[in-house]
Amino acid sequence: MFGNYLIGLREGLEASLVVCILIATSTKAAPSAAPSGKASATPSAGASGTPSATPTENPNCDVDARSLTAGAPAPGHVVPEQNWTLKTSRLALHGAAFHGVYDVKTPTGSKRVLKFVVDSVDIDNLDMSTLEGNGVTFHVQGGPGTTSTMRSGPVTMYVERLSGHLSKVLGLPILIDLGEITLTPDTLPRWLYDLIGAIPIPLDLELTGVTAKQAGQFGGTLHIPGMHLFNDDAPYSDK
Repeated sequence: MFGNYLIGLREGLEASLVVCILIATSTKAAPSAAPSGKASATPSAGASGTPSATPTENPNCDVDARSLTAGAPAPGHVVPEQNWTLKTSRLALHGAAFHGVYDVKTPTGSKRVLKFVVDSVDIDNLDMSTLEGNGVTFHVQGGPGTTSTMRSGPVTMYVERLSGHLSKVLGLPILIDLGEITLTPDTLPRWLYDLIGAIPIPLDLELTGVTAKQAGQFGGTLHIPGMHLFNDDAPYSDK
């Protein structure tokens, strides 16, 4: 979880860290992603509601997900009260399965999040930050022009918000539009919403110009080439 990761960094851990990074995907406008594979409508444990794996409406339209009943995370998955932000010029998620909307525990309550489980992640020009307290923001950055990686998955990611330009989707059995997207536990594109309640379909997703708000993540090994740590008083937003 990111809170423990930050503590580890400040204690002098080097560039290979057991951690997790995040993210997921969605859609809105531009080119089209080619379909491959077949969707299954067989139910599985997780968030529940009315979606099915067989879309009946425009797959690119936004769907109100606030009425979905949230699933329960794995035992022991407790995330910090304070989220963190990932900014990256390119995010590639390999073998990314969307599990739906979940309520994940915090030390004092819970957060409504999106759950993704991925095999591996590539992150160009990694820039992570979180509020350390007393107006101080803590930053972790990769070297300019470098690609940070997460390997040794699976990695479970609990996401509060993800935005960026969806540039590639492989493995989805329908055609969708690519372009600017924003994912939250309250609003999802129809094509992603319709995967809830089905056997998770592993997708390869690529986004550019990404900003992600992460509640926490578990599993995987993160390597950050040219890692740079620093504090500043730049304003930090939880939104």
